[in-house]
Amino acid sequence: IAVDNVVTAFWILATLILPMLLSRVWQGRVEKNKTEKSKDDFLDKDMDLFSLAWLTFLGLTSFYVSEILGEYFPQIPSILILTTIGIGLAQSKFISNLKGSHNLGLYLVYLFLAVIGAYCEFNAVYKLKEVGLMLLLFTSFAVFLHGVIIIIIGGLLYRDWQMIAIVSQANVGGGASAIALAETFERKELILPAILVGTLGNALGTYLGFFVIYVL
Repeated sequence: IAVDNVVTAFWILATLILPMLLSRVWQGRVEKNKTEKSKDDFLDKDMDLFSLAWLTFLGLTSFYVSEILGEYFPQIPSILILTTIGIGLAQSKFISNLKGSHNLGLYLVYLFLAVIGAYCEFNAVYKLKEVGLMLLLFTSFAVFLHGVIIIIIGGLLYRDWQMIAIVSQANVGGGASAIALAETFERKELILPAILVGTLGNALGTYLGFFVIYVL
């Protein structure tokens, strides 16, 4: 967790800075993709108590159910159960029609990012000694290689550096940090794709990660 927090925090900073630097060195050619919608177009203006109550209830209940099922099926991590429940609920039309989910989710995203920043401790990595250092080097190299590949391919094909940064963040940090980046760049049209890509990556990564552990 300590290594993940350090690498994620630094990549968030990198994806905030790199679009400005790359646009000067390798000029972007896709400026018209930015929508002309106002900042409030994607905000929930009419959040009501009914929707807030349901969103809170579903979130807490999903977490509680995943913990209970995790005790009955200890071989299945509770995070897998929670991920499955969340994906299933997201398909419901009733859930998608609840008001205020964007704002509430955005507040939780900022809280999540604050926690990552608070736990970005090199001292915690140092305490892990050789294991911590090896994990830090491996994850840093993997993220660096990802960055080089996505910059080269994105530069050759598209050169919309803000979009490339958001895509990269969705892959490395997940949907939560990608949403925050899209909000920062005021690229509202990329919020939904960032959520979908980040959620898909988290789900597949979680399932495949535990599968690899099981096989090894």
